[in-house]
Amino acid sequence: MDQNPCVKAVVIASPGNPTGAAYDQQQIQQLAQVISQHDVFLISDEIYSELVYDRSHVSFAKALPKQTILMNGISKSHAMTGYRVGIIAAPAEIISQIAVVHELIDTALPDVTMAAAAEAFSNGIDDAKSMRQEYKKRRDFLISAFKKMDIDFVHPDGAFYLFFKIPDYCDQNSLRSVRQIAQEARVGLTPGAGFGAEGYLRLSYAASMADLETAAARLEKFFVKEKEKITLS
Repeated sequence: MDQNPCVKAVVIASPGNPTGAAYDQQQIQQLAQVISQHDVFLISDEIYSELVYDRSHVSFAKALPKQTILMNGISKSHAMTGYRVGIIAAPAEIISQIAVVHELIDTALPDVTMAAAAEAFSNGIDDAKSMRQEYKKRRDFLISAFKKMDIDFVHPDGAFYLFFKIPDYCDQNSLRSVRQIAQEARVGLTPGAGFGAEGYLRLSYAASMADLETAAARLEKFFVKEKEKITLS
């Protein structure tokens, strides 16, 4: 950052998309210590904060309150993606300037959207707990399934994605692989190239357990078939 005075902010997402990986408290403290030595802001995307499975979510705002601009919302915690309701927390002087820009762009959300968000943040504040438990079951199922298939993946601490490495015996072009799997195995995946990670694929487990079981079985059959092609050749 010292070498580039044009840097005004650092953006960090934890848990992140597409991997679901999240920083733990020690990592956050270490990053905060480094950033605190520079005249920059930390924009912390914590939209998946309510969907962390094996430990409590740790916010960068607690470690670096004077420099953090925290962004969150109800899209993931309450499955209200279409409502487009976001929230932001930051030092008062930053919020006042954000408000100036915001009022020139958009006066307010529709009444029905604000009413739904108010319900989510009041009577529905703990709704994510049951969702988190269910997502953890689905995540653990997929972890077991992919270990059985001997496929490498990034361990998802949160969110609802499994980001895995395309096996060496398959086409490493993620877009072609996605199309092939869709056509032959009838499973929809997202190419890693879209996230700057060619050779990887993303599987969302924001689906029923029954659908995930079907998808895992189809993927296993597909990968066995692809591996046999290499063996036979």
